[in-house]
Amino acid sequence: MYERTDSWFITIAPLEKPQVAIAVVVEGGGFGARTAAPIAANVILKARDLGLLGDQYRPKVIPQKPKAKSPAKKPR
Repeated sequence: MYERTDSWFITIAPLEKPQVAIAVVVEGGGFGARTAAPIAANVILKARDLGLLGDQYRPKVIPQKPKAKSPAKKPR
């Protein structure tokens, strides 16, 4: 018997004061986080770029710090 896993992901945006709800289903797409979630993220970003989420939508950016210093150069 053939079994397939459909990929699905449901989200809202912006999280603090939702204005849109998005559901993505990919037939036979496998695990949702790998297939459907990136599609949903792209839809949200496009909606933001088109001004459909209003001025309140600003993605939270968390600056990243390097975990380790650059490795020492090898002597020649």
